[in-house]
Amino acid sequence: MKVLTVGVGGKGTEFAAKMVREGWNAISVGTGCEKYDEEILAEELKGNDAIIIVCGIGGDTSALLTPRVAKLAKEMRILTIGVVIKPFSFEEPVRLKNASECSKQLTEYMDTVFFVSGDHYVAELSRSQSPVEAYKNRDLAVIQVIRRINEMVMEIGIISVSWDEFKEYFRNKGTGYFGIGIGHGSGMIEKAANMSLDTMVHRPDLSDKDRLLVSICGDISLSDVSKARSLINERVGGDRSNDLLDAVYDDSEPGCCMVMVIAIGE
Repeated sequence: MKVLTVGVGGKGTEFAAKMVREGWNAISVGTGCEKYDEEILAEELKGNDAIIIVCGIGGDTSALLTPRVAKLAKEMRILTIGVVIKPFSFEEPVRLKNASECSKQLTEYMDTVFFVSGDHYVAELSRSQSPVEAYKNRDLAVIQVIRRINEMVMEIGIISVSWDEFKEYFRNKGTGYFGIGIGHGSGMIEKAANMSLDTMVHRPDLSDKDRLLVSICGDISLSDVSKARSLINERVGGDRSNDLLDAVYDDSEPGCCMVMVIAIGE
């Protein structure tokens, strides 16, 4: 399977450039409306099984171009997932208006879209932390989601979600929600699993009706995978037999792991 990350506008271009530096397949769609050429973009999208569109939707460029990119991908029948940054609530009214109008179009054209609000990360700051940390934490969450979705499509894990399962899970689902937890050292997998549920962005009320996608990566063993799965099953409750599981071993940071939980729909 082939996946492409498409960065739209200034913020999206930053993330696309980072993905390229890490060796992933990624392109940018201009930093100005005059640089958008639908025919050229269609050629770039052709042959991809899935695309991940990443952008901020407060500015005029992204608010205008992102729906056009998503609509084109939909017309080409490419599975389209969005990771979209909304403005902070204290930003200029024009940026909030752009975001509101753009969001409605994206839910129409994208199969699944994750809206990431900076306000969520401001609320998590302690008094001793700089406000700049909210931006850093938000951007870190965005790049982690993009990486993990790329890895899932490529099926590179020790436990992988098949392409058919992945496609069925994300196709025509509307709004997606995620939580990310990171653990270090002793008890890292339990810390990461609990944090992933405690930090669900805009969706803290998971229930036994939600079908989850649990993604685990890092310096992990199969025992760690089992512990994380059991903990999440116990906390959410209900029949979890239809949940999806993906796990990637990566020892680039010894003694560290990440757990991401995704929920789709209302």
